[in-house]
Amino acid sequence: MENTISNLSEKICGVLKTWESVDTVTVIHFGTGRLDPNFVVSFDVYLTGSIPGAQEREELFSFASMFETGAGLDKDRFLLDDVPVRLEYKNRDSYDKQVKATSDPERGNRDESTYGFYRIIESAPVVTRSGWLENVRARLRDVPESFWKERATRLRTRMEHSLGDLSAALYGDDQLFYLLSLANFLNAVCSLMFAINHTFEPAPRTFRSAVRELEIQPEEFSGRFANLLRDDTAVSRSRKRELAQLIARSMLYL
Repeated sequence: MENTISNLSEKICGVLKTWESVDTVTVIHFGTGRLDPNFVVSFDVYLTGSIPGAQEREELFSFASMFETGAGLDKDRFLLDDVPVRLEYKNRDSYDKQVKATSDPERGNRDESTYGFYRIIESAPVVTRSGWLENVRARLRDVPESFWKERATRLRTRMEHSLGDLSAALYGDDQLFYLLSLANFLNAVCSLMFAINHTFEPAPRTFRSAVRELEIQPEEFSGRFANLLRDDTAVSRSRKRELAQLIARSMLYL
């Protein structure tokens, strides 16, 4: 795996290093290898200015295949040596503002995902042209207690709102609304669990295993959560609503 990522990084960074606006590039991968459907190698490109347009980027990465650019023009996807690769272009100053906002409870939307911070901490640097990455990592490792407290409060509110929707969907026999409400509830619960444990959220595809490993958990959480995820008829919709209520109650005072 290390050799695969090293070879990809060498080819991709050979292009990225020619752009003056590139300050830092990090890489992270998901999945265990080419046979894993979740396998992808993802590069975060932190910028201080503009980059070439989508068509020019496709030409610069001509050694790759199946090149495509996301609708927002800030993501490129392609295959390189039969490996799925993603490039995400990010404004460095924007992240500086987000990190600064963690010290001020009145700034920023605290119930947004902290996945961007997770990637800054966990990804491996492959290009560094300044001390920015080291500096921002140090600040993220020292996020104040007020950030986590405020975030947990907002997420509890979101969890309770989703639980209300789940009950309404059950009583109204609305299958689509039920599924949407359950998904929102599960997402809120996972985010709240990470906040309670003062942990930045990983990729959603890893939530199940990551939540299981968290140190602080309510009593009986693991079994209730597992049953809530079951998609067979052994656990009825009404029983799942009851499990959701028990989970929500158990997390109110953590």
